[in-house]
Amino acid sequence: MAIKGKVQFMKKNPVNKIVSALVIVFALVAIFVLYSACFSGANKLSSSYGSCFDVMFSTGLSDKNAVVPFMIVGFVCLIVAVLLAFAGFVLERKQMIVLLLVLAALLVANAVIFLFSVQIWEAVQGISLSNTRDNALGSGAICSIIFSFLGAATALVGVYFNAKNAD
Repeated sequence: MAIKGKVQFMKKNPVNKIVSALVIVFALVAIFVLYSACFSGANKLSSSYGSCFDVMFSTGLSDKNAVVPFMIVGFVCLIVAVLLAFAGFVLERKQMIVLLLVLAALLVANAVIFLFSVQIWEAVQGISLSNTRDNALGSGAICSIIFSFLGAATALVGVYFNAKNAD
């Protein structure tokens, strides 16, 4: 049986591919910078806390330190954002708007969690870092916050372009 006529494929929006690729890059960079120091301060004690991964999973720290579930949730938000962003290569406008809003929410959630990582860590551990002057965010947390906000802003730009060109 022969099919008459041409099969019409949906025209892909190149903006969706660019936005998805940028969100993936920003989220991956936000994950990779978690290998940097989580806390910093005025003295050398801050380096003993280690990277953001060391702090959230309590590896390399003393045995009395607990795992920090909220920071793990932030890390999972980044992983889910990377995986969901790959769907942007195949989705069309209306579905893409929903996907980009979800991506923006995940990336903002990660940024807010790491913005308050010192207070979250203090609450979980029952320790105050204000006495040791190590109560400042380190380069890992700061860079993760910045790249998460960049990814969220990129996703919102994608929402704008998809809503502007909606049929």
